[in-house]
Amino acid sequence: LGYPAGKSVSELLSKSEWQNKIYSDDKLGQLVWGELLKNIGGASHVYFAPTGVFYQWGIEYMPLSNDGTRICDKLNVSRLSSTKMLAQRSKDSDDDEEAFDDDGETVIYGGLEYENMSIAQMREFHDMGDDEVDDDEDDEDFMAMYAAEQQAADSVAILAMAERGDLVKNLPGAKEEANAIERLLYNAGKEFTSYKDFSGTEESFKRLNGHNISLLHIATHGFSYPVESSGGHDWLKSSTSSSAMPTDPLCYSGLLFSGCNNKLQHPQDFPTDIDDGILTAQEIAQLNLQDLKLTVLSACQTGTGMLREDGVFGVQRGFKKAGAHTLVMSLWSVNDAATQLMMTSFYEALLSGQTRHKAFLRAQAKVRATYPDPHFWAPFIMLDDI
Repeated sequence: LGYPAGKSVSELLSKSEWQNKIYSDDKLGQLVWGELLKNIGGASHVYFAPTGVFYQWGIEYMPLSNDGTRICDKLNVSRLSSTKMLAQRSKDSDDDEEAFDDDGETVIYGGLEYENMSIAQMREFHDMGDDEVDDDEDDEDFMAMYAAEQQAADSVAILAMAERGDLVKNLPGAKEEANAIERLLYNAGKEFTSYKDFSGTEESFKRLNGHNISLLHIATHGFSYPVESSGGHDWLKSSTSSSAMPTDPLCYSGLLFSGCNNKLQHPQDFPTDIDDGILTAQEIAQLNLQDLKLTVLSACQTGTGMLREDGVFGVQRGFKKAGAHTLVMSLWSVNDAATQLMMTSFYEALLSGQTRHKAFLRAQAKVRATYPDPHFWAPFIMLDDI
């Protein structure tokens, strides 16, 4: 098919030039979908659970003919964590359920301060707690447990960045995105809680544990690192609670929050009694987010992770284990303009009364019309909208 020998699809999908080629290859699309389409009859909606490399590949967007017609143009295609969700779906479930639940909170993270937040400021936010989310005794016990476990859960993979001096930069585009979404919500009369600048700490996120959060939007840096690429950094062992590197693959994917550069710059000297701004998928998995109906992860690599026989181990698995329902994620990083268009169009459609699935498709169509190359619109995927 004209692809480099010895390169996996995952490797090719990490480069924009190959992303465009793969997502424009109708022969490859026929290899994936051709035989299946012959056996679905007159079905108009296809539900599928990916396996292997399909976790990291938006096969629902593959072309089927040289005229550019794609599977998503012919059918409604929904990606599921498991097809058992179809059997578990309640007969009373409402496919037209609105994303915004007046009984649940909407929480937005964006425009976080990675660069200029000192450890002293991080401790100040730790000591003051969270003014937006009420704490109770169970929360305090939970946070104490986290303080004890935090260092073991930190990803040695992202910390390896520090050895190369690759500290993360602030994301002005993420702040603009969050502000635009807030304006849409405000104009629609929807209440929300916003975390940005210094307030967008890892601890503020953990304090959402057990609370009635129905919609969560996070615009930040995401990471996913292969275990084999993070070994050999013996100096990192002092930043964990054991002498060995973490074995849980969920420790190698996650999200970054305010103040994280302090840990990246001085990992061995960072205090162990406060959160460091590096939230791993393993830590997410320990939360109770069972009321979370829609999670929008506007960060690169949130749809990827470590591939194992029983699935992909990354941020999406962390949120699913925590009880989150529908996820919107990205398979690779996209420029600010395309991402903002996708996200603002998505919320505009939701607020106009569209279902989550229809709102997602409408937003993606806008990005596709403005930026035709698949690199700009194909990384966005929706999981478990059922």
